[in-house]
Amino acid sequence: MKHPEVLWLLILLFPLILLFQWRFRTGRRDVELLGGRWRSDLLQDVFVVKWFFSTLGFLLFYVGIVLSLAGFPGETRRVPYQFSGSDVIFLVDISRSMLARDEDPSRLGRAAGIIRGISGGLEGGRFGLVGFRGMGVNLFPLSEDRVGLDSLVDNLSPDLITSSGTDLADGFAKALESLSGGTQNDEIIILLSDGEGLSGDVTPHLKRLREQNVKLLVVGLGSVEGTTIPLPGGGMVMDQNGRPVTTRLDLRELERIVDLGDGELFTGSQPNLVSFLLDRLEGGGLSRADGYREEETERFRFFLFLSLLGLVLYQGVRVIRWKDTF
Repeated sequence: MKHPEVLWLLILLFPLILLFQWRFRTGRRDVELLGGRWRSDLLQDVFVVKWFFSTLGFLLFYVGIVLSLAGFPGETRRVPYQFSGSDVIFLVDISRSMLARDEDPSRLGRAAGIIRGISGGLEGGRFGLVGFRGMGVNLFPLSEDRVGLDSLVDNLSPDLITSSGTDLADGFAKALESLSGGTQNDEIIILLSDGEGLSGDVTPHLKRLREQNVKLLVVGLGSVEGTTIPLPGGGMVMDQNGRPVTTRLDLRELERIVDLGDGELFTGSQPNLVSFLLDRLEGGGLSRADGYREEETERFRFFLFLSLLGLVLYQGVRVIRWKDTF
């Protein structure tokens, strides 16, 4: 279901039912006053039948509209697919721990090299970059400008975002906003992070990612053994007890993200990583096969038909004369 939040509108059924009950009570009283002693029973019977079916029709109309907007999944079908390129968003962790040097020249430097390798080797692609630390920031909108992207990548630094922390949830939100949607391009998010200290609830964003058929590749940077975090002016980051802070690659957290997002996990130390990632992006292994792709339809036509039927019933019962009584 694409829009489950729409189902909250069904709560309005309760005040609607109370409103129709109030109209029923006041309507019976009015019919009794209009019909008088001799025609009251006949008029009451017709009024009750008309009230019941008109109320039923309106409720069917309302429920049908709400359910059609909720986006219930329908059948999956294969549709022709004309590939014109890939839209790639690099989601880069620029927290302080990414300055650790258990990658060459550092975790952040390794991430920059991977980005340059992919942007320079992927033909027909558009690229964007979202950095996240205490918040997510769209640093480079989706574009074919590889020179501009390389210039930004050369200057990646934790100082680009002043807020502390590592809010991956906001990073994913900004990355999904950066994708244009509505094209036949493959849409891919490549997360580059050490996985350490990630915050925010990524579950709803990864659910949206799957619903929009956005593919997720995750590159874990750093070593499991860990190392210290250097400071720009020399020295290293210390804890409250004056001991060097050790930062480590958190593969367990990255594996959790991959599972939730139905993605793939790689490590920065993997041989020929850039070539392998380019093969995944260029070879169509992400979503394409034989010029077709799977597309999930929405089941809304039945609910719209139900809504239309309810509207016809509501209007028909109100205007049709019954037994020449009204």
